[in-house]
Amino acid sequence: MLTRRTRVLVAILAVIVLGGTSCSSRTGPGPFERPFAESSPWRQEIPSDAQVDPDSAAMIAAVQQTPALNANLVEYGIPIYRADEGTPTHTVTCTRVNYGICPLAGWPVPIP
Repeated sequence: MLTRRTRVLVAILAVIVLGGTSCSSRTGPGPFERPFAESSPWRQEIPSDAQVDPDSAAMIAAVQQTPALNANLVEYGIPIYRADEGTPTHTVTCTRVNYGICPLAGWPVPIP
């Protein structure tokens, strides 16, 4: 007859072995693909001698109330995913529309 301690150790070992087997078959994300085309404005190098617009300080002040630099990756960040013609599509339901008409409502959206 097995002791309680032995049964617990066998159960823990089974969970570790079976859990490791299922995790080892999962694939991670694919290779990193740089977003945006090479010709995109987001991929252009800014020359070291680029001139600053004379109204630059006023433009920054208009959009930034307090001096800070952040990517805002929490509430308003924009994630980038790669989808191709084989990616399944889903109809998106917009839950917050206080900013106007939801541009995705009713359209099939590829979601990886």
